[in-house]
Amino acid sequence: MAPTSPRYVPSERLAKLLDDLPRSPPRVGVFQDAAVDDVRAWLERLPLDIVQLHGRETVADIERLGPARCWKMFSLERAADLEPLMGSPAALVLVDTVRGAVRGGTGQPGDWDLAARAARRRPLVLAGGLRPANVAEAIGRVQPAGVDVSSGIEAAPGRKDHELLRAFCEAVKSAVAGARTS
Repeated sequence: MAPTSPRYVPSERLAKLLDDLPRSPPRVGVFQDAAVDDVRAWLERLPLDIVQLHGRETVADIERLGPARCWKMFSLERAADLEPLMGSPAALVLVDTVRGAVRGGTGQPGDWDLAARAARRRPLVLAGGLRPANVAEAIGRVQPAGVDVSSGIEAAPGRKDHELLRAFCEAVKSAVAGARTS
């Protein structure tokens, strides 16, 4: 839902795609620095279950949208970044990598040590530079509640590679199975 993203889908096309998909798993719309009223307008037009906020949205924005249906992305670059993440009213927090004006989707891993500190205090989803070759290590180090991948399974920006996706899922399954037996 962020027009500057290579993964942007116009609303007309997205509505058609959503009509063709099952209702489960939850449908997540990703927004970046969109006005709350604009997000609400999207929610009226499209059957989205979750609003994933990847910009500079505030606690007040999350409260206005309804924390139960909001996921909020945070970048962890220094210990001081843990406080806003811990205090967020969002139902779920994500840790992703910010590079300049690009907020997520950078293909660059973040600080997994800071992410692990956060994950010990609050369940989180880890994103940022994850790919089949490193997701098992990331899961082992951070112990996130989930992982989020985009550029790490793309053949080109916005074009998913089915073999990379399959390899990513296998690596996640292996890491989770290994954690259960440890």
